[in-house]
Amino acid sequence: MFLDLVIIGKTETLLQLAKTDPSPSGKQLLSLLLQVDEAFNPSNSSSRKKRAPSSEDDEEDSSDEEEEEEEDDEPTRVANVIAKLRKNADALVRKKRYREAAAVLLLLPTAQMLKSALNLLTFQFNAPFLAHLVARCIEYRIYCHGELSGEFDFRFDY
Repeated sequence: MFLDLVIIGKTETLLQLAKTDPSPSGKQLLSLLLQVDEAFNPSNSSSRKKRAPSSEDDEEDSSDEEEEEEEDDEPTRVANVIAKLRKNADALVRKKRYREAAAVLLLLPTAQMLKSALNLLTFQFNAPFLAHLVARCIEYRIYCHGELSGEFDFRFDY
């Protein structure tokens, strides 16, 4: 179900399901989903710190400072999330849980992660039809919503 929800873009539903799962794997999934959500949707995150300015003059200065801090933190935050997702996907591959590993890779909206997930499904899970289905679903999401970013090169690594 993890892969299915990720493919159709229902990460909010997956997040709500992970919140209700008391198992250790449910807690790990919740942590991972919250980090991905925070990295790519910082406006939705509740953990952002907001300072109240002391006067109207300081209001403009503090908002500029906050924007600069967010810009500096965003590339490192995204890079950390990418590294963590890759690490989790590698651990799942070692456990031969290929569908879950592909779903973890598909959490990130980048072409490189999509290519890795499709290669994983095609060659390690030995399910080229599933990989094709995933590619078509993601293609539809790109066409309708423009969700993914990056240059798309769908050639498989042999």
